[in-house]
Amino acid sequence: METYIAIRITVLLGLIGLFAYTVYLIRAKKLSAHLAMSWIITELVLIATVAIEQIPAALRRLVGDENFYTVILLLVIGWIILLMLDTLVRVSDVEHRTRIMIQENGLLQRRIEVLEERAAALGMPIQDHQGRETEKHAKS
Repeated sequence: METYIAIRITVLLGLIGLFAYTVYLIRAKKLSAHLAMSWIITELVLIATVAIEQIPAALRRLVGDENFYTVILLLVIGWIILLMLDTLVRVSDVEHRTRIMIQENGLLQRRIEVLEERAAALGMPIQDHQGRETEKHAKS
């Protein structure tokens, strides 16, 4: 029984440390708060599960297994699956926004080229991104 209490205290301290580190990362602006919400919720649920004895007992009855570690393993596996799906959604969103930005960049680049060609045809000086004049001639 003493080993069980020592394990619970160790796990609880580790989870509290992880929660504190997550909050530190958010406050230091190294981690976005809306991206860390799944971590924060999971850490709080795990802290409550380890700290409150009635929660593991209810989870054991719900799952139908007497081993507490099996229940925790099922929770962790479920959380990993949800985290993977959440990450896939975020990666897909970033990929979509990147594709749109690349297309917009290409259109803007083409527009600049057309404007430079028109300016060169009119004999106007053309500047590069550093403000130096370049010699571009209109295409014939």
